[in-house]
Amino acid sequence: MQKALQGYKLNGFRFDRMILGTIPPRIGGIKVYDKNIARNEIIMDLDLFYAGDCDINFVLGGIRGGIKDFQIHGTVRVVMKPLIPVTPLVGGLQIFFLNNPNIDFNLVGVADLLDMPGLSDLLRRIIVEQIAAMMVLPNKLPIILSDQIEALSLKMPEPEGVLRIHVVEAKNLM
Repeated sequence: MQKALQGYKLNGFRFDRMILGTIPPRIGGIKVYDKNIARNEIIMDLDLFYAGDCDINFVLGGIRGGIKDFQIHGTVRVVMKPLIPVTPLVGGLQIFFLNNPNIDFNLVGVADLLDMPGLSDLLRRIIVEQIAAMMVLPNKLPIILSDQIEALSLKMPEPEGVLRIHVVEAKNLM
């Protein structure tokens, strides 16, 4: 996050306190794939919605502020692989959003002054970019569940052939 903030000429960012709260995320719309997958994996898509009671405090260039009422909504894919013959039956997890999730939050404290058009949009863009850099496809969050599995196999799996195309402009279409 420090590098992203430096790119926008915002230096001196640090978290003072991060409390994620007591409200768990809500999961719905679970889809488990059974076609076109390897025999040693389980793939699930989950509709994730988190509207928790978090309390996050930060300092940005000497200005203290906080984030409350953080909300995130998106489709999360969980890949459980490889399947192993001993408990926990799954060697590890790969967790990632298929697309950028919808994010909303309120700034509090002195940082509430930053919650104005322009600066607010900039801060939201930085947060979305950081989440994308960590866990939006092709970036994956690996979680190792067994000592028998190498971390590198979850962090850097074989290429899966994912191609993402964003159309910028089209002219003279039929």
